[in-house]
Amino acid sequence: AESPAESGLHFLSFPRAKDMTSDTFAARRRPETGGGYGQSNLKAGTGKGGAWAGYHNQGGAYNQGAQQQHQQHQLTNGATANIPLPAAVRGVEEASAVTEYVLRCASAAIEHQQATQQEVEAVLSKLCSLITLPVSPQVSQMLANSALPSAVVRTIRRYQNEAPCAALACVVAVKSTGSTEGAASHIRAGALDEVNNLMDVHPSHGGVQNVSLLMLAGLVKDNAAARTAVASGSVNRAAWSSKVAAAAWSSKVAAAAWSSKVAAVLKAMELTTGREVQSNGLAALRLLLDSGRNNRAFLQDNPRAPRANLQEAALRAKVSHQSDNSVCSSANDVLALVTPRFKEVMCWHWQSGWCKLGPRCTYAHGGTDLRGGGTGVSAPGDRGIPMGLPQAGGADGRFGKGGAGGEKGGFGGAGGKGVSDSHASGAKGGAASEGGKGSGIVSGTGNEGQGKGSGKVGYNK
Repeated sequence: AESPAESGLHFLSFPRAKDMTSDTFAARRRPETGGGYGQSNLKAGTGKGGAWAGYHNQGGAYNQGAQQQHQQHQLTNGATANIPLPAAVRGVEEASAVTEYVLRCASAAIEHQQATQQEVEAVLSKLCSLITLPVSPQVSQMLANSALPSAVVRTIRRYQNEAPCAALACVVAVKSTGSTEGAASHIRAGALDEVNNLMDVHPSHGGVQNVSLLMLAGLVKDNAAARTAVASGSVNRAAWSSKVAAAAWSSKVAAAAWSSKVAAVLKAMELTTGREVQSNGLAALRLLLDSGRNNRAFLQDNPRAPRANLQEAALRAKVSHQSDNSVCSSANDVLALVTPRFKEVMCWHWQSGWCKLGPRCTYAHGGTDLRGGGTGVSAPGDRGIPMGLPQAGGADGRFGKGGAGGEKGGFGGAGGKGVSDSHASGAKGGAASEGGKGSGIVSGTGNEGQGKGSGKVGYNK
């Protein structure tokens, strides 16, 4: 057979296999040499790497990003296991500020299997001194992204029978939950379960109850974290997920979780009347009541709502600390959530001079004690028209006394309407006769005037 060269078919000659290198095709594919359109210079790079030489010579963007992610994962999660116990303890003791390395050392030290209780307490005490309040946003973000929240929660579980060590871990958790991310990281690690268990293990230890209440208040401070707290509870959801439907489960767990946490706080407040326990307990109750599914409308309108125990705990705190404005204010906030129209009406007995209930009274003792924007009295009445029809009295009082009767030449003006549980009363109408006194709860009937002239009947509309 004739070769292509011999047959004159020179245009059909192909390069030999040894000439078909990647460099040849890379050179042909370059745009400047007439290569294909849209071909990137990165793929058309020359050299021993072939068409992808430029990509591999530059290290590979995808490989480099994956390597950075792997290094960051090791930095936050797996690096703590590689730090020896002496080096971890020394790294925390020699620290003067909170850094990522200090947090890794602290996590490795408190979770080390060979760490003694004294070493764990020393590390936790050092962390308490390093994390100063108020915590800066940078430190809060660093704490939330580190392995410390999980390590602290596991430390509480490990040393729950040792009150000093568990209390120190709770203090570290309190300082680490200043941000939403910090509270969420502790909740994901199971901090709510451990707080409940710790309060049950030490029911008569006031210090443990106090730091547990502080930790609980820090965990449910944010609305999103509070919803997570109410939905989690002390029951393991994974253990029951195969038996109960998801919708029914969420409702039952929310109610059980709310009841268990409120019961734990009430139990701690019954244990002692100390100021810190009462103050922190009231703060925790206010957050749980105001942020959970059992909101103010549910607590006040539902006859089956557990109001009695909550009211008794708040009133007992007020009686024990009558001169402490902070405790009394926190107790009033709790009572306002569970008591309808709390402190929105003036107290009848207090207006007469003395109220035997004292701090337990749910009515306002003075204008400064009113809640809900009530002023207690209404504006004075307008001046009446002489010899005309009775002029209406003062504006309706939102709470407390009715408005003063308008001054009239002939008849006394009617007293203003008092929208309150106390008696509405109209003041003097004018020189000729007095306006009637309202005596109804909402719209009382005026009594006959006792003026110098012929007194007329005033109407409290």
